[in-house]
Parts: sequence; structure tokens; C-alpha cells
Amino acid sequence: MFKNVFSLKEKVNYKEIANSQSIEIADLKRQNQELKSDLIRAKLSITPSRKIKASDKPHCQAVLEHLRSGKSITGLVALDLFGCYRLSDAIHKLRKRGHNIETTMKEHDGVQYGEYNLVS
Repeated sequence: MFKNVFSLKEKVNYKEIANSQSIEIADLKRQNQELKSDLIRAKLSITPSRKIKASDKPHCQAVLEHLRSGKSITGLVALDLFGCYRLSDAIHKLRKRGHNIETTMKEHDGVQYGEYNLVS
């Protein structure tokens, strides 16, 4: 195993690392590609810890029950709890059915997202 671990965004100076560790550049590039592939496979294999299985209820119903309990919901919460990748679609359908749902735009680390609440 090589001493340096590469990130997906890191620019690698293969020649410098190879010289410092007495390794062939081709081997270093191959190892870097393998590490990137392993990282991508690991990220894809992570499944959300669902409290309600996606197949148990339609997303709209699960989201509505969550909102009726007085809790707010975001896309990440919906993904984690219900396996719902398109919360905005579920919210849109609920609004079309006459539910009064308020959106509050939030920002965290430069990323904007919507937080939804059911208005009584």
C-alpha cells in the first residue's frame, strides 16, 4: 500500500510521489485509480437508514404524516426516513391536494435547500 492516499478532487504529482517512494509512475497511477474506484463503490453502497421502508407507504403519504406530526422536513430527511429522492415532487402533489405547506429557504456551507412545514 502506498503512503499517500488520494482524494477524488486532489491533483496528483505522480512523478514527485514516485521518486520519493521509489515506485514506478504506472504503478502509482494504477493504485490511485483503484483507490478512486473503491471510494466510489463505497459511496454507492451506502444506503440510508430508513425508519419507514420506501415500499411501506407512498412517499406523499409518508411525508404528509411526518408534517402532520408537527415536524419540518428537508430533502435529506426525506431521503433518510423514507427513501424519497424527490421531496419537491411529493410536496407539489400534496399542495395540489389542498394541503397548505410553507417553504423556508435555508443555507448551510453555501448550499441552499428548502425546509417544508405544514401550516395549520
